[in-house]
Amino acid sequence: MAKVAEEHVEARVKQLLPRMTLKGKVGQMTLIERQVATSAAVRDHFIGSTFSAPGNVPCEKASPSEWADMVDGLQRSALTSRPGIPLIYATDAVHGNGNVYGATIFPHNVGLGATRDADLVRRIGVATALEARACGFQYIIAPCVAVCKDPRWGNCYESYSEDTEIVCKMTSIVSGLTGQPPQGHPERYPFIAGRERGVISVDILLFMLLFHGTFCIYLSLISYTLVRFLCSKEFGKRTLTCLRSFLHSDTHSYAYHNLKYF
Repeated sequence: MAKVAEEHVEARVKQLLPRMTLKGKVGQMTLIERQVATSAAVRDHFIGSTFSAPGNVPCEKASPSEWADMVDGLQRSALTSRPGIPLIYATDAVHGNGNVYGATIFPHNVGLGATRDADLVRRIGVATALEARACGFQYIIAPCVAVCKDPRWGNCYESYSEDTEIVCKMTSIVSGLTGQPPQGHPERYPFIAGRERGVISVDILLFMLLFHGTFCIYLSLISYTLVRFLCSKEFGKRTLTCLRSFLHSDTHSYAYHNLKYF
């Protein structure tokens, strides 16, 4: 059965990729903030991912069900686009699912690093993933694996330690967030334990680097390079690999498993 499912996924990838326009490919690699993520924007621009910045909520004291309804509404818009690829929704959850009213808030990383307890940090990752999935989120902007050497940095409290060894030890939170890959899982391929338990995890510093700060001055150059890359054969190969990983994973809260929605 597994082989049949895999062959079906490969067939869908080969069918889907040639149908994607340049605009659709750019849209799929674009992440926009919730405030501008209207149904029309998601549908018409083929947006691949949306996120909620800290404090950006659908309504005051929004419950998990209200968050999930909002995410599902955006998913319906994504599925009505061409080619109808589901949306990935992200949230900032560096020490718990903090955007959601009533969620469990854990000590910041500097405090967790002081415990030297990697298993505790892993279990915090498990709890955060469960609460995030209850709201429909599939993607978490966490953890921060910076090695802070200068306390003048404004986000120093998000670093587990100034000791590289301790920071490495605390990355156990990643297996808590995503789930532990089974033996034999291919290297460099994403793993999600399941739509009730696992989330995609990305380092918060990488996220900040991509969307803030000095990278703005390189935006024009990046845009030009991106368009050249999208028109190359290498992009086709890499996109094929990403789509395979995406379709093999179990990441979506709305209607991902029913491939007819593609």
